Amino acid sequence: MYVLGNDHGRLIVIGRMTVESVLDFQAAKARFGPNIWDAAWHLIASDATPQRFDRVVPEADARAITGASGKPLRIAPGAYQLDSQTLMTVRQITAASAEILDRALMESGAEEPSSAIATTAIVRRLSAAECKVVEERAMTVALDELRRAGWSKITRTAERFSWDYEVQEGAAAARVEVKGSTRTIKSIELTRKEVDSARTYPHSILVLVSDIALDRAGPTAQGGHATIDDPWEIVEEQLRAERFSYRLS
Repeated sequence: MYVLGNDHGRLIVIGRMTVESVLDFQAAKARFGPNIWDAAWHLIASDATPQRFDRVVPEADARAITGASGKPLRIAPGAYQLDSQTLMTVRQITAASAEILDRALMESGAEEPSSAIATTAIVRRLSAAECKVVEERAMTVALDELRRAGWSKITRTAERFSWDYEVQEGAAAARVEVKGSTRTIKSIELTRKEVDSARTYPHSILVLVSDIALDRAGPTAQGGHATIDDPWEIVEEQLRAERFSYRLS
């Protein structure tokens, strides 16, 4: 999800978040206490960019952003002036529009470019649809590698837990984290939950799927070179904190 704003008529990208769950007002109040924003729905993020108010989308790009229905943002015809009501509702946007917003995030220096594409986040410089096919290709290649490694029982858990697969062979069991990229993987992004799982679970496996071939025309994804780190143990010295959550008293 992208959070957008209107800065004196110009479109700004305040941030982007990966939605982990959606809570109604009562559920959010029970989780966070009574002093919450009075809204019908509250989105809980598993990952997000820093919040900023200086990421201005160029006028030509702002005019190219459209909803899934094909309807553009309301912008004055003769000047870069957003209609005051055009951002009042939540709407689905096209993959091309998402790419425009991702580019605004990148060009503002919001994020340091990474060679690794996390399967739990929106892929940098790729549309949502392209991200999805890369993710699924990484999962498919990882599944084949796990079978070749001798795991007989493999359960996909990516939609329910922070790890992507659970594997079992006899009495042995492990959790599997999968990371995929269209390039060579030199580093990966990990959520707090992914780190916590690797730190605390007795047996974790990391599968890296690099050099996935993406055809943007489909989009479709093929190929990919897999490497398995088994057992995978977090090396504390190799972790680097890039985002923090600060709770106000």
